[in-house]
Parts: sequence; C-alpha cells; structure tokens
Amino acid sequence: MEQQTFKLDSDIAWNVFLINADMEFEREHVFPAIHTLRNASQVCSSWRDLIVSSPSLWARIINFDFLRGERWRKEVLNRTGSYSLSVRGGTADQEVVIPFLAENWLRIRSLTLSFVRSSSENFKKDTGLWNLLARPANVLESFQLSLRTTEFDYWAAQPIFSPPDFTFFHNQAPLLKSFSALGINSNIGADWAIQLRHLELSHPIPVHGLLEALSHLLLLETLLIKERGSHTIVHRDVEGSRPLPKIAVPRLKTIQISLRMDITPYMVFLAQIEPVYGRVLNFDARTGVFRYISDLQTISAASEVLSTYSNQAGLGASTEVTLDLNSFLLSFRALLPARREFCFSLESYPRFPMDDTFNKIFSALHPPIFHHVQMLNLCVHRKNCVPPTDPNFINFIASFSSLEILETDPTTLDYLLGLPKVVLKSAFPVLQEIKIDLVEDPEEVVPIRDFILSRMAFEVPISIVAITRSNWMTSESLGSLGEHVVVTVLITSERRR
Repeated sequence: MEQQTFKLDSDIAWNVFLINADMEFEREHVFPAIHTLRNASQVCSSWRDLIVSSPSLWARIINFDFLRGERWRKEVLNRTGSYSLSVRGGTADQEVVIPFLAENWLRIRSLTLSFVRSSSENFKKDTGLWNLLARPANVLESFQLSLRTTEFDYWAAQPIFSPPDFTFFHNQAPLLKSFSALGINSNIGADWAIQLRHLELSHPIPVHGLLEALSHLLLLETLLIKERGSHTIVHRDVEGSRPLPKIAVPRLKTIQISLRMDITPYMVFLAQIEPVYGRVLNFDARTGVFRYISDLQTISAASEVLSTYSNQAGLGASTEVTLDLNSFLLSFRALLPARREFCFSLESYPRFPMDDTFNKIFSALHPPIFHHVQMLNLCVHRKNCVPPTDPNFINFIASFSSLEILETDPTTLDYLLGLPKVVLKSAFPVLQEIKIDLVEDPEEVVPIRDFILSRMAFEVPISIVAITRSNWMTSESLGSLGEHVVVTVLITSERRR
C-alpha cells in the first residue's frame, strides 16, 4: 500500500485531504472530518508526515462532539499551529467548550455550536458565555449558535436568554459573512452585521424593524426565516397604520421563509422589497388548524407577492416543475439552474376560507413557456377548487412545450381528461412517459387507460407507463389498448409478508 501511495503527487494528496477536512458535509455526524483525517494519517509514513505537518488541515476540523478526550483534544489543538480555527459541536459539554473558546477567541474563523440546558435561568446566569460573545471577533467569518432548553413548550414563545443590554462582538466583526443565533436577541441593524451575506433570523421582530435593518445590509445574499413552535418571528407593527418604506437589497438573491402562523406580516414585508431579476423566493406556509389565512385581503396580498416574485425568478429557465392542488393546499415549485428552487406553498386546514382562493392566487402565476422542463410533477386532488376549464389552469398546462415525463396519479389523469378537447389535444406535444407512484384500487386503472387511449386518438401516443407501487396490478390490468398500440408498462409490486 505504501508503494502505491508514493505514486500520488504530494500536492494532489494534500488537496484530497483538504477536501475531506470539511465539517460542512451533511454526514459530518456519521463520518466526522477529524476521523477521516486521522485515519488518512495512518495509511503510510508519507501521508502521516504530510498531514501532521499541515496545521491548516487540523484547524478546519475542531469538532467537539468527537474530541471528548482531553489528551486527544490538546494534541489536535497543538497540531493547528497559529491558524484560524473552525469549531463545531452539537452535543458537546458547554463547560469544556466555553473555556476553550475564551482562550482561542481571536483565532475563531467559523463557529457552529448548539447548547442545551435544563432551564432558561442556567443560560441567563452564564456570564462566561455572554462575556465571550461580547468580545470583538476580528477574524470570525461564520457564526451559528443555538441555545435551547429541555423544557421546550410548543405553545410558548421562543425564549430569549441574552441579557437586555447584550451586544454581539462589541460591534466589531469586520469579516462576518454568515450569522444565525437561536435564543439570543440580535440587533441585525448594528455595525457588526454590516458585512453579512447570509442571515438566518430567529428572534421576534416587527415588519418595520426588519425593513430598516435590511436596508443597511447591502451585501446580503440569502435571508432565511424559519418559525419554530406556535409564535411568529416577523410580526405586525403595533402601530398598524405607520407607513412602511420600500427598500433595496440589490444582492439579495434567495429568500427562504417557513412558517406556521400568520402569513400577513410576511406578505407586507415581502411587498416592500424592490424587485431584482434572478431573486428566488422559497415560501412555505403551513398554517394548519390555526387558520391564519383568514380573509380576502390576506389572499389578495399573497396573490400580489406571488406575481411579483415569480416574475423576478426567471421561471422560463426551470428544469423541473411541481404543482399540487387541493382544497387546503396550493403548492408550486420550480427547479432552476445552479440548484436553486422557487417555491410558493400555502396550506390551510381543513380548507381555504373562500371558494375563490385558488383563482385569486393561481391567477398571479404567469407561467412562461417552459422550454427546458422535461419533467412535471402534477397532483390535482378530487376536492380542489379549480375546474379543468379554468383559463389559468389551461394556460399553465399549455406552457410545457418540451415535457417528456409526467409524474402524476390516476385522480389527476381523470381531471386532465376534463380539459377541453382542443386543449387536451395540444397539451404536452412530446410527452413520452407517465410515472405513477401508487395504484391501490382496480377502479384507478380506468383513468390511466382512458388517458393513454386519448393520446392515441390525438396521435401523440405514450410510450411508457411506470407504476412504482402496486400489490395487485399487472401489465394485463390495463386491458386491450388496440391492435396497433404499443405501450411499455413497468410495475414494481409490493408483496405483503
């Protein structure tokens, strides 16, 4: 083995080690970078010499979840030399981590930590933590800190543990690019935030306060807001009638919002940001039984936001589209180049409050001609509120000029058969394959068969029908499709044991 490794150029080997010395991989908790680097150093003497003499590699992999032994922890730190440190930990002992950070604070480049205490008071009395976070952070580039307690209550507001007068980093973090702090009141309008590119917002803030703060973050590229529990993050202004300014955030390309409560303040907030072409909105509202989609004004605001942001996103470049319609759900997703995703999803149980909700929102989506979309995932439930003759739905269906694969279900195929004949004939002109996840009932075969035959009648035949799961269905279940009809039926059976 050692003879083979000698053949690998040392520069190439070092770059491989550098790629592996990355704690941002999704499976870091299973295959930690520190274990990978240590194992690589034990392959042969040349690799060991190269790795041990590379302090920049060790400085990137300080994961306290896998540095519980004091002797090994000190050895790894010694190997980092004087390089800036990347520190991580999700289950680490705070009594070990805080003194380490205090001793090495001026070297911390990236910090990703999660601390859990038994009560709020334990955090509030921890002067060591607050004194540390109040120190200047002149080399810090990425900061992610989550403070949680074991007494979590879904119905209670997210607790804030920081002292009332607390200020991050003594207002000095000139290199800070990425910031997230759960459980800490963060003044994102302060000087320490001015260089931010990526911001996750987790503390309550009124609409006007958020707009004012963002107006100063001219370098911001990504904004993430994710509600936890039953309390909103962006909330209505106490002075409901106060005028709100339009703001420009020219580099903001991605806004991702996931919420469970009132959508109204978010609609107000989004409407105040000046449009920028190429900006992608990922908005997912699951208000559920709380029914915070309550009136026509809210629906109108949502419609305007969808119209504005779908026009900005450049949906004509989409490569894959998903549309899900139900009496309680409207969800549109479009996969864009560079792994970006536009999403606008509203869910309200047991149903939306007004029958014309779908028309008002769906009419705001002005689909381009999806020249690049070869796959459409379409699910229209029986209890949806949009008839197949709806002009907006017809325009949507007519926009897929290059569609080759339709992922759907029997109910949706039956719905599509209700389209006007002239629309059904021209829809999906190059469609080759239908994918269906599950066929449970023999009656569901009928719309599948009828849809295939309709395509044949319009001289745009289907070549493949792929059914992922069925406990009973065979290719013969579709019956005779005609003497000259050739369709490949692929079925994956699930046998109950």
